[in-house]
Amino acid sequence: AVKFLLYYDVDGDEYINQQKQAYIERIGSECQAEEIPFFLELLTYDEAILDNQSVAFAKLKAHKVNEAMKIFSAERFGVDVLKVEVPVNMAYVEGFAEGEVVYSKEEAVQAFRDQEAASHLPYI
Repeated sequence: AVKFLLYYDVDGDEYINQQKQAYIERIGSECQAEEIPFFLELLTYDEAILDNQSVAFAKLKAHKVNEAMKIFSAERFGVDVLKVEVPVNMAYVEGFAEGEVVYSKEEAVQAFRDQEAASHLPYI
């Protein structure tokens, strides 16, 4: 199997994202040609936010994670299994947060439901 780690900002520079997508498409094509599984690990970020543990990023995380899953689930990438982040930062979920709350429990549950709907591929 091949496992590749990709840092990806779904809202980032379009040219850079196109380059990343082309690279993943090439890896997927090579894996299919050699009949080996392709595991793609997605780590999301925001070009304008330096701290992925911040409140600002927590507010965007579900969107970033779930949209990246949708993109790379397309057949053209040849991905067999996605390795992804949880769509919320649990440090900001009501009942788990020690400081500021970004998500209610219901919003956190919905983010996980949206994640499940984001891809037909198996994911870990």
